[in-house]
Amino acid sequence: MRDLSLTQRVTLANKPLGFNALVVERTSRCNARCSICYQGSSPQGKEQRGEESPRGGQDLAPELIRRALLEGSRLDCLNKRFHLAGGEAFLDAELCLDLFSYAHALGYYDITTTTNGFWAKSLPRARSLTRRMREAGVTSIELSTDHWHAPFVKPATINHCMQACLECGIAVNLRLLATQEHTHAATLATLDPDLLNHTSRITCGPVFAVGRAAEQIDADDFFRRGAEGRCFAVLNLAIVPSGDVFPCCAGMDHTDALLFGNIASHSLADIVHNMNQSPLFRVVSYAGVARLLKPLQEMGYAMQASEAYGNMCDLCTTIFSDHKMVADLTRYNAQTESEQIRLAIDYLLNASTACV
Repeated sequence: MRDLSLTQRVTLANKPLGFNALVVERTSRCNARCSICYQGSSPQGKEQRGEESPRGGQDLAPELIRRALLEGSRLDCLNKRFHLAGGEAFLDAELCLDLFSYAHALGYYDITTTTNGFWAKSLPRARSLTRRMREAGVTSIELSTDHWHAPFVKPATINHCMQACLECGIAVNLRLLATQEHTHAATLATLDPDLLNHTSRITCGPVFAVGRAAEQIDADDFFRRGAEGRCFAVLNLAIVPSGDVFPCCAGMDHTDALLFGNIASHSLADIVHNMNQSPLFRVVSYAGVARLLKPLQEMGYAMQASEAYGNMCDLCTTIFSDHKMVADLTRYNAQTESEQIRLAIDYLLNASTACV
C-alpha cells in the first residue's frame, strides 16, 4: 500500500462508495446441500466443516428486511434494485411475494431474486407462482443450476421454471458454475435448447475454493484466474441472515473478521458510513485485494502468489475469514497512513523553507 500513486491515494481518501443493489440473504436454509456452496447452506442452515455453524440456521426477521428496504430507498448511494436471495429464499414463497410487493411500493424499479427453482416441479405450479411474482413487481430471476444442483433439482424442473418465466415476462439469468471436470456445456446439454435460446442471459462462472467447495472439491479441479482486480464498481449492500451488513455478496458476506454493523442495531446509513470510514476496505475496493498480499508476506504470512487464487473474491474471503490477519493488516494500514502524513508535513515544511 506504500506503492500507491497520488491519484490512488486521493481516491482512497475521498471517493464515496456506491452500491448496485440492496441484497437480502433472508435465510441460510436451503432444500439442497450442494458440494460447491460457498455459503455452506443446507436444510438445517449454514454449515462449516460438515457441522452446523454458530451463525447458521437463522432466518432474518421480516420486520428487519422491511426496515432495511425503507431505509435503503432513502440512500442516494444505493441504486433502487432489490435482490432477494438465500440459502433458498422460496422456502417461504408467501414471504418472498410480500417483500417483493413492499419493495415495489417503495419505488424499487428492479426487483430480482436468486433461486434453484425447486418450486417448479410441475408446469402449472411454476406458472402460478411466476404470475404472482410478476404481479408483485419481480423483473428477473437468477436461476442456479449445474452438476451439483442437479441431484436436488432435476433439469425438467429448471425447464418448467424457464418456460413459466418466459410466458409471464420475467427475464431469466441462468447461472451455471463449473470446474475442470464438470463443464458448463454438460449442464446446458441437459436443458431444453429452445428454452435456452429464449433465455435472457446465461452466466457461466467457475467454482471457487471457498465454503463447502474448499472441503469437498479436489484442489486441482478449480480454475485459477488470479486475484488481480478492483471491486468498487460491483459492490452491493448485502444483509445476511444474522443481520450483519456487508459491502458485497460474493464471499466477504460470509466472513466475520471485519464487521460494519448489524441491521438490528444500526441504521443502513450508519453502516454505509462505517464502510466508507474503513481504510482497509477502501484499499480492497479501490486498489484491489491483491494489494494486501505483499504486506501480509512481509508480516510472515504464507500467502500464495496472486495467480494461485480463483479470483479476487477467493482471496478476499481467505483474508477476511482470519481475525489475526485482519488485525495485523489494520495495524499495518494505520502505520502506513501515519508515515504518509509525516512525509506530507515534511514536504510542506521543506517547500515553505525553499520559498523563503
